[in-house]
Amino acid sequence: PHDDHVLLLYNPKEKNPIKRGGWTAGDPVPYAALSKVFAVIEDESSRLIIQDTLADFFRSVIELTPSDLVPCIYLCVCTELAPAYDNVQIGIGDAILIKSIGEATGTTPKFVKDLYQKQGDLGKVAQASRSKQSTLMTFQTKPKPLAVAHVYNDMVKIAKMSGNNSQASKCSIIKSLVVRCDKLSDEAKYVIRGLQGKLRIGLAGQSILMSLTQAFMHPKEQGDKALQAEALKHVKRAFSEFPNYEVLASSLLTVFTRENDQKGVFASQFVELAEFCHLTAGTPVSPMLARPTKSYAMVLDRFQAMPFTCEYKYDGERAQIHILPNGDIRIF
Repeated sequence: PHDDHVLLLYNPKEKNPIKRGGWTAGDPVPYAALSKVFAVIEDESSRLIIQDTLADFFRSVIELTPSDLVPCIYLCVCTELAPAYDNVQIGIGDAILIKSIGEATGTTPKFVKDLYQKQGDLGKVAQASRSKQSTLMTFQTKPKPLAVAHVYNDMVKIAKMSGNNSQASKCSIIKSLVVRCDKLSDEAKYVIRGLQGKLRIGLAGQSILMSLTQAFMHPKEQGDKALQAEALKHVKRAFSEFPNYEVLASSLLTVFTRENDQKGVFASQFVELAEFCHLTAGTPVSPMLARPTKSYAMVLDRFQAMPFTCEYKYDGERAQIHILPNGDIRIF
């Protein structure tokens, strides 16, 4: 029988990554564990503690269920569920979410909408509606706990749906997700926010890369800021040249597992990522963003005695033109 407390076992304060996880090695990562991490991060203002919290979670995933690392990363990224060039973006409108929450929790869309206008956070509304629900209409017995991979796969399905009947199909999947959220955790809150494409916990892309780097680092070097910076430099370069979290994660896991003691990757070994993540025709690199400067003097100060070139900045579309080995041309 399903036991409520099983869903709340992830313990952020536990130092041992395997004990911290709270799920059995090889089992799917419970969504309750990730939602617990999100809750801790939401209540924390220190950027370093946020990075450490996420790094600890990633390390538990690496030790227990490495195959779920990519879904975990994308649910943290939230706005995109695949590489940016694949354009698999989530961002469900409020109307369909309100309808789905009402039907899943036995309330009405009007009740959900009124509560939303008072609270201003549809995730909290879903959580409140779910926790007050005394019985489940859809299931006679409690449903199987949500897994991270299941939530991710359902979100990808929703993001790819289009056409006349897609609204009903989306609503059905969202209802199923909400019904399976545990009433004692914050799952419903973060499922709905994830579907909106905004977690609202202050987690930036750079923090995710830093936490991922830290999670793979050897314990002997994790506390050294200079070595962290060296490792992060290689991870950032790898991701800039091949901006794909799936390839980055599998490359990190490859480097991690081929080290002798498999306790972690030393900072000097992160350079090995270049074997797998490098400029590749057909995979657009991340565009270089401009850094605004207020005056010519600041530009000259920054470059000092270095020679540099200037050009006018035009408004318009950016395009990358890739010529593939077979002669095909792709424009991104």
